[in-house]
Amino acid sequence: MSKVNRTAYGLTDPTTAAPVSTGTNVAARKLGTHAEPGSGADDPEVLTEANLANAPEASGLDRLRADQAARLPVLLFYGTAIFWLLVGSLFASVASIKFQLPDWLGTHAAFTFGRVRPSHVSTVLYGWLSLAGAGTTIWLLGRLLKTEIKGRLLLIASVALWNIGVLVGVAGIAHGATTGVEWHEMPTTAYVLIALAALLLLASACWTFLTRQVKHLYVSVWYLLAALIWLPMLLVLSLFPVSTGVVQAATQAWFAHSLVWLWFAPIALASAYYFIPKV
Repeated sequence: MSKVNRTAYGLTDPTTAAPVSTGTNVAARKLGTHAEPGSGADDPEVLTEANLANAPEASGLDRLRADQAARLPVLLFYGTAIFWLLVGSLFASVASIKFQLPDWLGTHAAFTFGRVRPSHVSTVLYGWLSLAGAGTTIWLLGRLLKTEIKGRLLLIASVALWNIGVLVGVAGIAHGATTGVEWHEMPTTAYVLIALAALLLLASACWTFLTRQVKHLYVSVWYLLAALIWLPMLLVLSLFPVSTGVVQAATQAWFAHSLVWLWFAPIALASAYYFIPKV
């Protein structure tokens, strides 16, 4: 604990570097404490002088334990997400140059515009945004549920499967094994791997949820759990050939909008509900 920034976790007074006093009255504690979102500070059951006096120390320790437990999985999710952001940006740069120089790298089929752009879209959607969203979800759940993340091996396996899925997908597009359906251009194997990774992520989140240390559930928790449930459902449903021809356009629009509003948007809203009250 001596190597941890205790002020950042609310364990010391930032003005004096002294441990937070437990003798402050209810009014002062209520006005002087930046409560953790979802801490239940407004719950009538915890509005007692003893509970409020000890709240900063307990809340800081909860956050510290949650952060330490989630550190490796979150770093893996974010680290690989940044890698795919760089790869996706490279594909985007090649695609943009081809608007001005259409014949550039034209002798290589893998670098034609029809393959480079789908590679860019896929790496950004399923690599950068999805992996970063997964890392954010795990980190927030640990803090909001005030418990250590469970199933860290499941999360590590999820990161591995997710990255293999994106790699298989991009390699498939480069070799021409694409569906031609926008936002769903990778071969089937890639989506199967990502769906399995999402299920492992969901299993860890549910395990953590069932062992939570809070009764009150902050709104961000509901958004995060909903996103984790919807993603594998969307990926599995998208693999069924339920439509062809003109109807396929409507199916593609449904999948693309569902990916935005049922996966990316809930994570963004959950993050906003968590961070904005801290400002």
